[in-house]
Amino acid sequence: MQERTDLTDAERREIAVQLGNEQIAINLIYMEKLSESIDDPRLLWNEITKGVQNDSAQFEFLLQIAYVWVEKKGLQALDQVITTFENSPTQTWFLNAILREVAQSTPSDALQYALQFDRYPLIESNKIVIQEWATSDPKAALNAISAISKEGLRDSLTKELIEAWATDRPREIFADMESIPTRFTKLVTQTAISQIAENSPQEAASVVSSIEEWGRGYRKVDAAATVVDHWLARDIDATLDWIVSDPGLGADRSWVRRYASFSLVDYDLERAMQFALEQPIGENETGPEAWVVGELARKDMDRALEYMAQVRDGPTKIQAYKSVGFELIESRQTDAALKLVQQIPEYAKGQYLSQIFALWTDLDPTGLFESLDQMPSAAVTSRAALYLLIENRRGEYLTSKQNEKVIDFLNDEDAKVLERSKMRALPRVNF
Repeated sequence: MQERTDLTDAERREIAVQLGNEQIAINLIYMEKLSESIDDPRLLWNEITKGVQNDSAQFEFLLQIAYVWVEKKGLQALDQVITTFENSPTQTWFLNAILREVAQSTPSDALQYALQFDRYPLIESNKIVIQEWATSDPKAALNAISAISKEGLRDSLTKELIEAWATDRPREIFADMESIPTRFTKLVTQTAISQIAENSPQEAASVVSSIEEWGRGYRKVDAAATVVDHWLARDIDATLDWIVSDPGLGADRSWVRRYASFSLVDYDLERAMQFALEQPIGENETGPEAWVVGELARKDMDRALEYMAQVRDGPTKIQAYKSVGFELIESRQTDAALKLVQQIPEYAKGQYLSQIFALWTDLDPTGLFESLDQMPSAAVTSRAALYLLIENRRGEYLTSKQNEKVIDFLNDEDAKVLERSKMRALPRVNF
């Protein structure tokens, strides 16, 4: 086919038919025409595209012609390429492929062209341009995006750029943080740190330790948690050593210790509890073992209750029981949650009951009403009634007769709390 140029196009196509693949000859003939000095590729395009609306086998070949056409006539030729097809997915395929190619040399022109579309899926082409631009000059792309007047579109493309930039060049983007809008600093940090930690958690940990606060929307602990997620799976000892000894973690160390403690449950439960119990806590601080028990309660409630004996007294034990109570109510094990009250230290009962009844009234106020006469004690019944009445302030769950019945369960102390709550919103329990 390539050598016998002395044959006519018709003769070569006939030979190809005899050999069982006429398309080879057709493509070859068109490519020869395309390689010639064609002043107007539109003529060749119109000739080939007759009747190929759904012939995906031709699309790659047509794309080569479209590239040449756009190169010779500019992006306005892309208008005609798109309108050739009636199918939106086909239009989008050609649009994205050509704009991706153009964005490699003149990304600003590609973006301006893409911004004209306001219907799905063609409107997504602007993201294709930004992804390509991010690989060559992300700072220039950021400047171009900042000039877009529509706030929603500007934020969407900024997010697209930052994710591509932080993924492709995580170390470089940290050096350009001043150019990033502050509302995206958290996204930058998490994406870039995650990318670095994927290959070198030690390096990622070093970066996190050296970071200062960058402003609104950013917390060092978010980045530290990303490092922990990657590093624990590779080297538990090195991860924990970093957490307890690196001075760069500073005031965030306590939070990171807690996060590592319950994350470690998935790898080594005994080690998680041991590490948590080794961490020093102040008089009014909560030890990380509370979150170990809380995380374990989501997976194995019986073992969580077994580990409760090791939990330090005070705020730590209160939090541990609250976490267990939360999981019991969340899983609709209300009888177990009430039964647990009997083994909770007296100083922790109040907060535990507030936890479970606040959640219970949110999830199933009718069920709580029907359970009032099954509570383990009058004090517990009163606390349940209190939260039920507060939840029912707008009369959404109880009839007036039921409401009166619930009031009768209140003791004097909770009745006073109810009166005060009518004057102001009762603080919600922090789950």
